[in-house]
Amino acid sequence: MSKVMEKYISEAVSEAVSEAERKTEEKTTIDIFVSLVKDGILTVAEAAKRANLSEEEFKMQLNK
Repeated sequence: MSKVMEKYISEAVSEAVSEAERKTEEKTTIDIFVSLVKDGILTVAEAAKRANLSEEEFKMQLNK
């Protein structure tokens, strides 16, 4: 395999891993806020704001 192809593949894999890590972090953060709402510590409005979601988007996460 050529060096150019190896570099391209390496960059593509690196980008895919970074995106997967970002999505995992985002899901974990939302899961924490969902838990705090269910425990009565935060309101839906507060949790949605902190999670950078609309209240409707956050409510969808509550129902999963």
